[in-house]
Amino acid sequence: MKEDNEDDIDANADADEFLIGGYDSGEKGRSLSDKQAVLIVAEKLDDGRIGKIGLRHIENFEAETLKYALKEMTKPSVQLTTDSYSSYKSLQSEMNLKLVKSEKGKTMEQLHIQIMLFKNWLRGIHHKCSPEHLHAYLKEYVFRFNKRNKTKYLFHETIKRMMNEFPHPYNYIINHCGCYA
Repeated sequence: MKEDNEDDIDANADADEFLIGGYDSGEKGRSLSDKQAVLIVAEKLDDGRIGKIGLRHIENFEAETLKYALKEMTKPSVQLTTDSYSSYKSLQSEMNLKLVKSEKGKTMEQLHIQIMLFKNWLRGIHHKCSPEHLHAYLKEYVFRFNKRNKTKYLFHETIKRMMNEFPHPYNYIINHCGCYA
């Protein structure tokens, strides 16, 4: 279960980043000491709901890292709404970004609901998140979410993909974290 070209965001969207890895006592802010950073982009539909989403593991919160992850997930014409974090401010001249004050998540409420749903899915289904397998978790969630309205199609598509994939021994799957380009 992985994304395909259909999963590229091609409409106006919200973008933000979040951390996976539990609580740190005493540390506030964007510390990556024992956590993994993830960038989320969620397509905004006209009726206020979320369309497709994209998730990418990012190494840090620097402008260059965010720029390449955003370009990988979206079409160039997409208007992205983000919080006014300094890395996004420096990207405004290069990308189609609209910066808004976060107001503790109230301005992009549907996006933050998706972050909460992803974290709940991760805890409920997988119970923990191994950093070396994070890419596979993200790809599985995006596949399931973006195909959620195609339940008849989903089973047959998954079987077709399994049948057309080269068989992988267990050691290959474990060593390559289920991430195939």
